[in-house]
Amino acid sequence: MVYEKGPKDGRCELIYQGKAWPQDILENTPAAVLEPLRTLGGNPSCATAGWSNMLILGDNLPVLKTLLEMKEKGTLRDSRGQPGITLIYIDPPFSSRQEYRASSGIKAYEDTLTGPAFVEFLRRRLLFLRELLTEDGSIYVHLDERKSHYIKVIMDEIFGEENFQREIIWRIGWVSGFKTRAKNWIRNHDVILFYTKSRNFYFHKLYLPYPPGYRRRDGQPPRGKGYPLEDTWNCYPQDRLDSIQIMSFSGEKTGFPTQKNEKLLERIILASSRKGDLVLDAFCGSGTALSVAEKLGRRWIGIDNSEVAVQIAENRLLTLRRNIGNTGERLKPRPFTLYSTYVR
Repeated sequence: MVYEKGPKDGRCELIYQGKAWPQDILENTPAAVLEPLRTLGGNPSCATAGWSNMLILGDNLPVLKTLLEMKEKGTLRDSRGQPGITLIYIDPPFSSRQEYRASSGIKAYEDTLTGPAFVEFLRRRLLFLRELLTEDGSIYVHLDERKSHYIKVIMDEIFGEENFQREIIWRIGWVSGFKTRAKNWIRNHDVILFYTKSRNFYFHKLYLPYPPGYRRRDGQPPRGKGYPLEDTWNCYPQDRLDSIQIMSFSGEKTGFPTQKNEKLLERIILASSRKGDLVLDAFCGSGTALSVAEKLGRRWIGIDNSEVAVQIAENRLLTLRRNIGNTGERLKPRPFTLYSTYVR
């Protein structure tokens, strides 16, 4: 995509200090060299010929440049042979001005960028993420109330307002203790921005099952698949999707401070990818998206700059349970390769 200078067609543009020209970012960002450290897993019954899933330790910006070069060479393709990545999910820093530690006490990562520096940090990565998508691909960006409004304007610039699909509201769940003491409306949701590469995007519509004994107003049994899933999640008794962070006990907890639920990622991956498609999480943290992609038969790429995160993700992938929520029998993953990186 060639970017023109200034807003076009009467569209809005976010102006701030340090905003670089898109073409300069795409052309001048150095690529990372991927150094394979070891290949793990190896379930031969589900291996994909010529492909090993990728867990990459390093700064995701130069890694994304390398992945874009791989796409241009034909190395990254979806289940139908189309170049690119079908689904991208990212749970980036939120500009929370905090340092996060794993349950072991070791620092996992810092979330200290604020203002224009934070917006530009994420914008540069979003430029590459758009280029990496297949023509029918989708991206979900998980944020909170601090910066989601800025990032939506940035995504309108990069993806086009016409390719904005939904702002998903994920209710975190019940809150208690100090979280209820604010002299304000009690915060209880995250925002997930859903954009696509084009209007011709893949989407598999999902439904919540009708409750047992449900009947229509005329007394007849229902004829449909269930309640079509809306863009407000975990807001109804039938749609239980509480954050793992408020659960006292969960078999999927890894000790990573901002871990997300497998059930949350299952919903996104089922809706916006097919079996065999590529799923990318460029801020993979504890590896939730990678684990769910593995369980659902998708290929995957995970990137994180935190050694703690990558170690947790690696261990998690090697101790998977078959069911979402990390229950059931052990599941040996397909081959995946751990990479370190340096910039050439």
